[in-house]
Amino acid sequence: MGFFFLLSGYFSPASFDRKGPGVFLRDRLIRLGIPLVAFMLLLNPLAAIGIWQMPVSLRKLTAPLTRAVYPKLIGPGPMWFVEMLLMFDVGYAAWRLVRRNPAPDPARKAGSPSYLQVGIFVLALQ
Repeated sequence: MGFFFLLSGYFSPASFDRKGPGVFLRDRLIRLGIPLVAFMLLLNPLAAIGIWQMPVSLRKLTAPLTRAVYPKLIGPGPMWFVEMLLMFDVGYAAWRLVRRNPAPDPARKAGSPSYLQVGIFVLALQ
């Protein structure tokens, strides 16, 4: 999972510089926020209905499946990764706006990491 966060973080500054803060955040909310909300409100509760289909002796739940149970079924589940990406993108945009630096200094721009450097980083994550 760390490698996917690395990839997202690697491409975020260029996207922010190209689009600006407003379009960057709007794009992230559309691409990450809509699927996250759809999963949390629709798919995760639907997947959790199977818990109530098991025998009472196995699930240790005595309450019947009613509308009152629905709020307990809402959650990110495996979409926690998307939720974190969205939070990191909002944090990055806020950080860039607080710094009031619209673009990185070209004199300080480092070259892209080599394949060897990326491979060592991925192995270090293990």
